[in-house]
Amino acid sequence: MRRRIPLVTLAALSLTLAGTIPARAADPAKVVLISLDGGGERFLEKLVASGKMPNLAAIKRNGVQADYALTNYPSKTAAGHASLWTGAYGNISGITGNEIPLQPAHAYTILEHQRGFESTALLAEPLWVAAARAGKRTLAVQATHLTPFETYGPKGRFGGADAERMTFFDGYTGKIAPEWVLDSTASFKPAVGWKDLPVSREAPYEIALPVGPTTLYGVIYNDPTDPVQGYDTLQIRPSKDSARGAVLVKAGAPNMGSTEQFSLPVPVSVGNVTPTVRFRLFELSPNGASLLLYRTPLAMDNSNRPELAAEWAQRTGGFVPKGAEDLYAHGKLGPTLIDGGTGLAEERLLETIRLAMESRIAKLRHGAKAYPWDLLVNYVPYPDSVEHMWYGLADSTSTAYRPDVGPKFWTYMETVAGYVDEFLGAARQVAGDRGVIAVVSDHGMEGLSRDFLPNVALRKAGLLAVDANGKVDLSRTKAMYPPSDGACVVINSVRRKGGIVKPEEEAAVLEQVITTLREARDPKSNRPIVTGFYPTREADPALGLGGPNGGDLYLDLMPGVYFSAAHQGDALFVDRHPFASGGHVFNPSRASMHAVCYMAGPGLKKGVMLPPIRTIDVAPTLAKLMGIPAPAQATGRVLTEALSN
Repeated sequence: MRRRIPLVTLAALSLTLAGTIPARAADPAKVVLISLDGGGERFLEKLVASGKMPNLAAIKRNGVQADYALTNYPSKTAAGHASLWTGAYGNISGITGNEIPLQPAHAYTILEHQRGFESTALLAEPLWVAAARAGKRTLAVQATHLTPFETYGPKGRFGGADAERMTFFDGYTGKIAPEWVLDSTASFKPAVGWKDLPVSREAPYEIALPVGPTTLYGVIYNDPTDPVQGYDTLQIRPSKDSARGAVLVKAGAPNMGSTEQFSLPVPVSVGNVTPTVRFRLFELSPNGASLLLYRTPLAMDNSNRPELAAEWAQRTGGFVPKGAEDLYAHGKLGPTLIDGGTGLAEERLLETIRLAMESRIAKLRHGAKAYPWDLLVNYVPYPDSVEHMWYGLADSTSTAYRPDVGPKFWTYMETVAGYVDEFLGAARQVAGDRGVIAVVSDHGMEGLSRDFLPNVALRKAGLLAVDANGKVDLSRTKAMYPPSDGACVVINSVRRKGGIVKPEEEAAVLEQVITTLREARDPKSNRPIVTGFYPTREADPALGLGGPNGGDLYLDLMPGVYFSAAHQGDALFVDRHPFASGGHVFNPSRASMHAVCYMAGPGLKKGVMLPPIRTIDVAPTLAKLMGIPAPAQATGRVLTEALSN
């Protein structure tokens, strides 16, 4: 007998309470909507209970909290956020993962995909479009599905005459140069040809500092006013010819509670916009023989109102998407704990994350004051960004748990959550007593130690074929786990370009796939690898499976195991890198995938725990509080049990 999704809870949640009279909010409220990427219910509730997130605890105490929120299947960032914004799961919103199939189907193969974060991929309107149509103004900062902006423009699919009521800022499309670290003195040379050199006890050295389209110049010297012996200071300036605009940075041990050791913002002209970068000198040896210098990425916030971009950059600085996680994971901040480090690299990383969160707070506060809004939407990339590295290592219930370093990683994740809580404190101030604040998330997180390769099993069963170059041969492939990573198998139907499976053959192919994957066993325990099979054609549409961009068969896996779309070799399992110890894609009914929803403010009850909700219930409920209709394609319901009247 096939295993199906536990539908008792899900089906109950899909009820729309037909026959009840919708509650009416006393007065339309302004709404601040904050999404915390990867803010799983299990993780955040532990931190609230232990006093690590006092601002989130205050929202919980003064408002309502869902026991948990069921997100999209698969539990992926783009799909989860689309369900929050539109009030519809992927079968209606079109966002079935971080990558989705290109359409129309007859023009693209099952191997061709597009980003699921794009506004052009949405098939359902988000809350800010419904708000604009009702005469409300939206300010969105770094939310998913904002770009391309043209989608919401005067001639766009979701814009039209209401476009002027939407103001967006997005830095993810404004990246110019990646973050950078210098850990060598090979390019040092004596400072020659400089004007206005700082006074130094020893001969200064110069260094070129590339920043995207330009180059800044640095001079390393021994500051006579600094009691530190030897080289101790780096001056950074736009030109050797003048000290105008110069900033100073001194080496110092990391301080996870402050960003004061970062340089002042350094402007970098990019066209008519001047974003900024900042530097941190983590290490400089007294003899000048070694240093460790970090620079934030060069990125600017693009806007659907281009006339605002220059002023926004001037007021809020450059866009800092996140901390230096990528550099850290590659050992560029020093030896990590798993490589025998002392924690110094981790503390350096956390200082960069703090800077990123302080930047987001500054942008939130400025935007709320500078532009009119009724709905303010803001996305935060944490705790997800560090959970992907550390969650499994730190979670004692995970197959990836490392008792030697896990408790330290957990403490570091708590510190990052503290930065997030400071952001929530700023958001509470923005909402004030007359505004609603809603804190939601897109999915949870699970510890992982291995990847399962379903395509290897399908290849061995003759359902997937490869050519002489080792690439998938669609002319002989009936089904595969596609590179879009959506926890599903897709049939290579004749409806898609290059497809070979006729409609009357699809059921038989699906049975072959199920039989093949059911036989796959964990070599360590001999337990089944795939723990759930959910054919789309048999699923309740209210669950959100399938749709034009969905799969044909959704899968769930044993704990600690993720998917890989690789198809070569004979092994069904591969070990994950230790810093890939956290992930999310699974059945949203798994406790590890549960998202959160906290709301407080006018029109909401206080100190109330709601039964489990769905992420698609968020947008209709906030629309009700704003006094506007829900987004046009929303299938979620208004959480009447949360309303005070």
